[in-house]
Amino acid sequence: MNKISRLVLAFSVILLAAFSFNPAGANIASPATSSLGERLDSLSSWTSIENRMEQKLEGMKTELQADKAVEIFSLNESAENIIAQADKKESKKMTEETQVEIKDMEAKELKEVAEGQEIADKYVIMKTEKGDLTIKLYMADAPITAGNFLDLVKRGFYSGLTFHRIIPGFVVQGGCPKGDGTGGFIDPETKKERRIKHEWSEKHSHSKAGILAMARTANPDSASSQFFIDLAPLPSLNPGGVDPYGYSVFGEVVDGMEHVETIVKENVPPYPGSDGTANPVKILSIEVKQQ
Repeated sequence: MNKISRLVLAFSVILLAAFSFNPAGANIASPATSSLGERLDSLSSWTSIENRMEQKLEGMKTELQADKAVEIFSLNESAENIIAQADKKESKKMTEETQVEIKDMEAKELKEVAEGQEIADKYVIMKTEKGDLTIKLYMADAPITAGNFLDLVKRGFYSGLTFHRIIPGFVVQGGCPKGDGTGGFIDPETKKERRIKHEWSEKHSHSKAGILAMARTANPDSASSQFFIDLAPLPSLNPGGVDPYGYSVFGEVVDGMEHVETIVKENVPPYPGSDGTANPVKILSIEVKQQ
């Protein structure tokens, strides 16, 4: 039986009790024969009955309101749970869709880069006091190292610097702003020396004269602006040789090696056995070759 049915039944019982009630032996059907005191007692009894009825009805009303509140709370809670679960599913769906979109975008971008011209090898012309060198940069195979060198070329960083280290049969080294092998490129924005991450491509190695590579300290990620040109095949500079990481190869001299040989031949060491130079050759400029 629900609350409404119970309320109707209780109300009916109360009414039935009220009409059949005879307080203090009074004859309700014959008011004329009742005394004034009996009538007052009768009215008092009726008032008591009405009060009890109102209290009963109020109690049942309060109980119904409480039950209704519980039902509403339960419904709201269920609705909130359903909404929360739906939101969770939608969020998961959106996250999965976003991840798929990101992967698709990355794949698309990688494909565009692979097919584009930005990673095509570039050529620069290095003008020196002994002649011009044409250098090919491995932009696709050594993007970090070649990209760093190309950026310095565009900044005009190398103009006026020298080849400060010359070892016959080994290397010719340049690109130090201090001219003694201890300097590097100071980024004007950070005010710190730029040092790039080491990279190695299996496509290239120190396999012949003319190979262009980065000079650095024992720290593989310490290359900045100094570079060197191999004067012969130097397998000892590959990974596992004198260094476990190898010296990053990022280009090669494709024309003008005879001028490099002239630099070596005409060099005057400051003292016997020195790999320095008393007559350093200047790099006049390096420019990107138009293709």
